[in-house]
Amino acid sequence: MKQTVKKIILIILAAIMIDQPAFAANQPDTGTLDYFSKNGIYYYNPSGNCETGNTTGRATINGTTAAEKIWSGLTSLGFTDEQAAGIMGNMQHESVGFNPAQHEGSQYRKYWPMDLGENGDKAYGLGLIQWSFGRRIRMYNYVKEQAPDLLKFFNNPETYSMKNGNIYGMNGDGFIEVAGAEGDNLFSLELSFLYDELNSHKSYKGIFEQKTVFDSAKFFLEHVEIPRNPTIEYHMDRAEDAEKWYNQFHGSTITSGPSAGPTTDNSKDYAGNPILTGEQSSAISKYKSLYEQIVEGTNIPWQVIAAIHYRENGLTLDSPNTNGIFRSTSKTYTTGTVDESTFVQMGKDAVNERYFYYGRGATFSNDKNVKNFFFMVDGAQEKYKQQARDQGFSEAEANVGEGSPYVMNKADQQRDPSHNSTTWGEIKAGETALSYPAGDKYGAYVVYKAIGGLTSGTGCSDTSYGTGNMSLNETALKFAWPVGDPHVGTMTPTEAYKAAYTKHGLAHVMPGGSSCDVFVATVARESGVDPDFACCGVQSSSIPHLEKSDKWEEITYSDPKDTSFLRPGDVLTVPGHIKMYVEKDGKGYVAQASYGNHSGELTEKILLVDVLGRGNYRVWRFKG
Repeated sequence: MKQTVKKIILIILAAIMIDQPAFAANQPDTGTLDYFSKNGIYYYNPSGNCETGNTTGRATINGTTAAEKIWSGLTSLGFTDEQAAGIMGNMQHESVGFNPAQHEGSQYRKYWPMDLGENGDKAYGLGLIQWSFGRRIRMYNYVKEQAPDLLKFFNNPETYSMKNGNIYGMNGDGFIEVAGAEGDNLFSLELSFLYDELNSHKSYKGIFEQKTVFDSAKFFLEHVEIPRNPTIEYHMDRAEDAEKWYNQFHGSTITSGPSAGPTTDNSKDYAGNPILTGEQSSAISKYKSLYEQIVEGTNIPWQVIAAIHYRENGLTLDSPNTNGIFRSTSKTYTTGTVDESTFVQMGKDAVNERYFYYGRGATFSNDKNVKNFFFMVDGAQEKYKQQARDQGFSEAEANVGEGSPYVMNKADQQRDPSHNSTTWGEIKAGETALSYPAGDKYGAYVVYKAIGGLTSGTGCSDTSYGTGNMSLNETALKFAWPVGDPHVGTMTPTEAYKAAYTKHGLAHVMPGGSSCDVFVATVARESGVDPDFACCGVQSSSIPHLEKSDKWEEITYSDPKDTSFLRPGDVLTVPGHIKMYVEKDGKGYVAQASYGNHSGELTEKILLVDVLGRGNYRVWRFKG
């Protein structure tokens, strides 16, 4: 207890002593799945391994002065002029006039040299908004992962942030002088990171809702920077500077000077044709506020919903069937034209059923994640994976939807049905086999990029099958006989299940793995999600393990007739039985075995009330 109190006191003292502290920077909301904690420090977590590589970031940097570069970068990412100005009014004061390599003076004098990618207990500010504590670590490592050669700007403050021995001596224009054109890449990366950070953390996302320059400056100060005396009344100079930048740049287009960041016109396809018609673009603009209502409270960009809307019914408010515009798996609706409130509810229902589950752990600034998200929304069917392999894509690329027209149609000539009428097919409604050629609609990912969906192009945060709950789902599907298979109801296991339960020392329990606890334990262990999942005996082992383990949480519910809250990989228990909820091709099933009756198999009946009178099932979910 004394050590804890001492640590808190030290952190508070450090915050008092620094020039412009972001005091809350080491305490992000842990409800956001893009964060993890290590030794009490919070890190940005793109939930997967990152491939490193040199990139210029996503923000387009134009202009000759630091202010011009920041303005062009922020607005290229989608911030409104008002929001960009509000951010700049704060950023100017944090980084001595927009120096992306700026070190915090008092901390520099106390701690330099130090490893900027570690030491998360130190309020050492760095960069355009003086990221500190764990936020500094995340920003520094983001740059390290994307373009490690740019770390020289951070690691040599004497060159890139000092002048005449003064750590505050070099402003952004001075940085441009010594850094040259390569410095634009650091501007772009830091602004790209800032966008992702603001969009991924629910305490920061309010910046995207601000309508005026003053409100933008106030929100950014009080919710993102959080300096000493964190009120706009105490820092009115920031609001005044924000108005200055707005008046200077509003309505102007900055084109002079070198440019970093993407130059591709995503509004056109590989052949130079507009992806959306004028009518379609107008419809997306018209419905944007509705898309934003649908994704409110999630980390899913509104462009994702717009792209799905395009694919599902061509951007109209016409509900094609009782599943609705977004293909709900548990709700029914009337067909025909719906009003806007019903449209939003349809979207929210779909998000709460499966879209949110698939997207909740994803970082949407990553190409693979976005493609994978759309692929899973459409069912991630094996035929499309095989089509990707046939087209020459790798297994990893096949698993994120490179072979799916729903995701990638007309992304290139190879996947344009007008050029490949016999090799690029699509499963049409009501069919199970590929039909040739595929339809004419652009893929959801292609549309997502066309309307401003942002992706980095790196390999970070690959959420394709193999992590967390989706790994449980995929493993269970691999081990269970599908509905209608001749082996259903027998004690004959799939080869994959047999190999796995033998590997994990559970072959002796019952022939063919025909025991519910063996099935779930084998799935949990073989998936890698919970290698120590207890077996055997539901009441003596499985349930106590779930109750005590910090890897699982119990999901409470009020209506046992409503199964829409279930997510792939959920474990269901009553005294004497354990089973799993899984999804395949967008449809829900129960995966289970039965003691002495049958091996692992799927059933279409999803029941939360036990048919043998043992009560309602408890639902357990891997925490991710």
